[in-house]
Amino acid sequence: MVVVGTGFIGLEVAASLRARGILVDVVAPENQPLERVMGAEVGLFIHKLHEAHGVSFHLGETVSRVNGRTVTLSNGTALDADFLVLGVGVRPSLTLAEQAGLAIDRGIEVNEYLETSVAGIFAASDAARWPDQHEFASSTG
Repeated sequence: MVVVGTGFIGLEVAASLRARGILVDVVAPENQPLERVMGAEVGLFIHKLHEAHGVSFHLGETVSRVNGRTVTLSNGTALDADFLVLGVGVRPSLTLAEQAGLAIDRGIEVNEYLETSVAGIFAASDAARWPDQHEFASSTG
């Protein structure tokens, strides 16, 4: 199985397949899984966790061609795949959050408890923008 994308969907698919004993290769142009929304340090942790469960990562790569059961990566690597899952291209709809006055920065800004800029309102998943631990620490003193 080849999974393209290291967002929530791609990683959930990879974890579910590995739990069933299916070999999984994950391909993504990013340096670390979930790095865009959770930061590099959390991304590295997620990367190592999935690798410990047998997921093979091909980071910094994209799919350049699919021919039958062969998925060719941008670096020329050929992967055998019975199935191909594309977990890419998610763009959360932020209109309602913007209209509600929530702080937005490429997603709904949340603190380490997933609370938005409005007390008592929480956000999660691809719509939320988690603080990087180092970024959060430097911005709060």
